[in-house]
Amino acid sequence: MDLSAGNNQIQVNLVVNNGLLTLATTTNLTPIGNGTNNITISGLITDVNTALGSLSYIGNPNFNGPDALTMTT
Repeated sequence: MDLSAGNNQIQVNLVVNNGLLTLATTTNLTPIGNGTNNITISGLITDVNTALGSLSYIGNPNFNGPDALTMTT
């Protein structure tokens, strides 16, 4: 995370190919796609960091193999 963002809004996009991502905490954020394979969140860096700490991943049914999480800020 960009610590120089300070009190400015940032946007983070999280993508996986073979599962679902869920953020349990989205306080003060604008989440799009929570519970899907592609989540975008916008908010203050402290709130985004808190949300990322609550991130969970569940693989697709019958999926067996590697997956990668791509995060873009």
